[in-house]
Amino acid sequence: MDNEVLNSDNLRLRLIDLEYKGLKNEEFKMEIKRIYFEETGHELKAEIEILKSSDAKSLKGDQSGYDGTAIYFKTEGKESDQLYILSQGSQQAKDWEYNMNAMLAGQDATQTYATYNFVKDAKEHFNVDDKVNQADIIGMSHSLAHNNNATAQLIYNVFDKVYSVNGAQTNYYQLYSADDTFRKEVNKQFSLSRNDYLAIYQLDPLKLRTFTEEYYDKEGNTKGIHQLISTDDPLYGISGARGFFPVGTVEMVDTNKERPGIRDIFDQLPDSEVAHLQQLAITYTVAEKVGSANGLKELTGLDIAIFEGAKGNWDYAKLYMTKGDEINAMIADMNTKVPPLIDSIKKLTSNSDVIFSHFVDAGYLKESEKNIVVQELTNIESLLEEMKSLIGTNHSIRESQYDVNYSGGNPFLTVLGADIGSLIRLLQLKDSFTESFEKLKNVLGPMLTEIGDSHSILEMLNALGFQSGRAYLGRDMILFKGSGADKIKVNISAEVRMYQQGNISLEVKNRHVEALLSALDVELVEGFALERTKVVRRIDEIESNPSSYANHMNVCVAPSGDKAEIVGANVHEYLPPLRDIQFDGIQSVLQTEITNAKTFLTTSRTAIENLFEKDKFVAALFDYVPGG
Repeated sequence: MDNEVLNSDNLRLRLIDLEYKGLKNEEFKMEIKRIYFEETGHELKAEIEILKSSDAKSLKGDQSGYDGTAIYFKTEGKESDQLYILSQGSQQAKDWEYNMNAMLAGQDATQTYATYNFVKDAKEHFNVDDKVNQADIIGMSHSLAHNNNATAQLIYNVFDKVYSVNGAQTNYYQLYSADDTFRKEVNKQFSLSRNDYLAIYQLDPLKLRTFTEEYYDKEGNTKGIHQLISTDDPLYGISGARGFFPVGTVEMVDTNKERPGIRDIFDQLPDSEVAHLQQLAITYTVAEKVGSANGLKELTGLDIAIFEGAKGNWDYAKLYMTKGDEINAMIADMNTKVPPLIDSIKKLTSNSDVIFSHFVDAGYLKESEKNIVVQELTNIESLLEEMKSLIGTNHSIRESQYDVNYSGGNPFLTVLGADIGSLIRLLQLKDSFTESFEKLKNVLGPMLTEIGDSHSILEMLNALGFQSGRAYLGRDMILFKGSGADKIKVNISAEVRMYQQGNISLEVKNRHVEALLSALDVELVEGFALERTKVVRRIDEIESNPSSYANHMNVCVAPSGDKAEIVGANVHEYLPPLRDIQFDGIQSVLQTEITNAKTFLTTSRTAIENLFEKDKFVAALFDYVPGG
């Protein structure tokens, strides 16, 4: 393991980030080679093979939401082959639902199982045999994917090493649910019934965590796990809550020196409050990812799409008759979603002033913004309470129709009136709810973006690269020289692309110029000579055989019927040469454009090489072509 192909944090982080880009295999390979050369200054001496989790046999039809890529670095003789498993972090709404069930409740480990199965498929696909130790297997991950890789490592010991950045930490409740052997040991240690899976939540969290850490340390599966964690990472901020515990070696990095991070904020809150905030954050994230109208449905069950185009009572009555089943399903969904959402909002609003004051103290919010957040959360709580009341009243009216002692008017009309009245009010509440939701989004959005940036791979890359004069933007590497107002930043990846692609374009342009000049020569010069030859040949023919043209003469000079006889012909021709056709001017203009462009590219390259003269690899970057 001393000769790892991906032998630096920056190199590993850039490839983990590359996994999120959704590249096709060939482009993925080219990017790996380019990044490797940028980071090391050397060409990658290995063949690359790739397997996507979407192509893995055992994951066909998998519903867990797991995504990953296996990268196999193949060397001659296989003495140092390496298989990297890049597991992808939270991307889809499915991932955030998994976050809630797996990491908060500890009741789901399906992505862990998918990770294990994908590793097995990759080993089979690349013909990796554990018995002959053909290849080291290394896991790399970010965010949720650390939980997947690390948990799979603790349970199955599938990796030789695991590298993670800003990972969602392992959870002892989740391990209790997923690891049969560990569960038996916990039951034995704490005298729990094997039939009561919920009894573990009654144990002292500190004692359970200590037992878990000692158990897996003794198993030896944590030794190869290495984590980079930003002190500003929101997942680190909440990782002090019950259930979570870090494994392996952990290196902390301050990636945002302007903020203290949110760990201190969450450490001051009880576990129950943290859990409510986590659940609300995930619920909000899921709603955000599906858009405004669908987000409202995701949060409350209210489906405004059903009522699109309806403007008055009569329209609502018609909808009730034509879409009754959809409306009934919506009300049932609201009855399921609204009450627990109210409970979570209430627990938040009861302490919202104190909670968000911590964010003011940390510089994430202004005092005025905090007041807006507190006010809008209170508004949302009131709106949800009214929604709940409307649904409850509507349900009571419906149920009363089945009461044998019911003495009201026409049951159908009573229910119809109640339903339409409730629907009209719900749609009015929808507008108020959306308004409050948008105000929260406008205030909390920038804060959540800043906090979210500290969870990103890019911010970690920039923090690590700062000392060595490097930064990163997307897939590109930035080099900088100097400091303060004199700092010069150069996107070296973009400069190399401009130089290489520019020269390729100029070569193509030069070929087009040569083709144009050749075509002009053929069409004009050679064409003129060919036509001149045809004329001279015809003249020679007339002079050598004039009698054959007698009929032409008779038509013109002897219309009366007398025949003329031609005894000789002498043509006095003058065929001027081709003049005033200047190709040199065209060629000069076009070649000057190409020369100027080449000079610009060369000058730019030279200036950058001189600027970073101590970095010898910079010059090599301009000449490097992946796979070339």
